[in-house]
Amino acid sequence: MKKLICLFLILSGTVSAADNNAVNEANKLINERKYLSAFELLDKEDPKNENPDILILKTDIVLKYFVKSNMHVMFALRDLKQNDDLIEIRKGVGSYSMFIFDPEEELSSLIKKYPENFQLYKSLGYFYNEVLYKYGSNWKVPPENLMNLYEKNYKKAYDNGVYDYWSLYGLGYAKMIKKDYNEAITYFEKAILLKDDDPVCLYNLGYAYMLTKQPEKGIKYADKAYNLYDYKPYKADAARIAGLMNMGLNDYSEAEKYLIKSDEANPENYNTYTLLIYTDLKLNNTDYIKWTKKVFDLSAEDQNYYSDVVEMYLNFDKLDEILKILNGMKKFSGNSDKSSGNIYYFTGWIYLKTGNKVNAKNDFIRSASYFRKVYPEDHGVFELIDSAIRDIDSE
Repeated sequence: MKKLICLFLILSGTVSAADNNAVNEANKLINERKYLSAFELLDKEDPKNENPDILILKTDIVLKYFVKSNMHVMFALRDLKQNDDLIEIRKGVGSYSMFIFDPEEELSSLIKKYPENFQLYKSLGYFYNEVLYKYGSNWKVPPENLMNLYEKNYKKAYDNGVYDYWSLYGLGYAKMIKKDYNEAITYFEKAILLKDDDPVCLYNLGYAYMLTKQPEKGIKYADKAYNLYDYKPYKADAARIAGLMNMGLNDYSEAEKYLIKSDEANPENYNTYTLLIYTDLKLNNTDYIKWTKKVFDLSAEDQNYYSDVVEMYLNFDKLDEILKILNGMKKFSGNSDKSSGNIYYFTGWIYLKTGNKVNAKNDFIRSASYFRKVYPEDHGVFELIDSAIRDIDSE
């Protein structure tokens, strides 16, 4: 009996060593970007997907390095040459041999066999996370279910001390979507301890601090994200929330700096311009005139632009200045009927607000004449204008 036990232990040790050797050899191939060769080596070693370590690595390979994927249950891989760009290859057209490999089914099966192997849960969470990212609402279950599935499996692993940067970020992102911002902060903070140069996590951490009214903690993360982002719209967004958080601290000089950075990274953004108008009004910096003109350059036809801007000038007791800007815009030969209608409507409103009823009535009448060229007679703007004129005539 002792000899049989010893023989079993020797054989078990041999299998384990072979499995470890396969994983090590596969990792070497992955480092050489030989993804197909790595997967084939592992599949040859464990064709029935019975070894947790091998299955986890196979799952990593197909999810990270696929060339083509069909619903993440069929994959194509290839060994890449030195100058090959995987993202560009995915975008291109090619003929590839696809094979069936269902990580969800295989991982779920092994979890039943090894319920205490929490690396399997993390790998399954990663699978659902990647499916959500790639397929969204086009997979077999809705996106909210996918998020719940990846969160449940990541959390099971996390609660048992198994996590990495991506699982921590995924848990934090799920909490953000569910508006549990304090929990999101907890996961994001732990994630950046493992990897502190991912602008996406840094941005979300800063944003979570902003949403929980802790701008003094969030600014540095938004700033780091701004410096790390290459994509201009994301860079601008990071600078803009850094500006917003400085506004929350009543540091409008610092806010202005960030908002200008946002405009430089991605010009012609309405939110950036209106924040700059407000900031410069607070600082009594006449650049608010420049930003106001830029807002109207974006769209002189959007009535909301006028109401937002006029309200800011009203709050700072500067209606005379916005009136001057709008009166100047009346002279633009390129104004559309809708633009002219808006301009005259708001100058009429300002005149009425400041007690100049004659000019108010004249401009309301002009506004209506332009709007009739673009709106039907039952449009709500005509009732507003008629009501204003009736009030003027009744006094």
